[in-house]
Amino acid sequence: MKQVLPGFEGLVDTNHDDVLPAGEFLALLARHPQWDWRRVPSADLQ
Repeated sequence: MKQVLPGFEGLVDTNHDDVLPAGEFLALLARHPQWDWRRVPSADLQ
């Protein structure tokens, strides 16, 4: 995802009633590189 989304402006649906702006999604990936966004809602990140 990190290689595909840079420059994308829109929303990312993580399938957990979690719709995030692409920039916020990428920031979460950067802060939590082991995050499996397909299985763990962003609200569960510490």
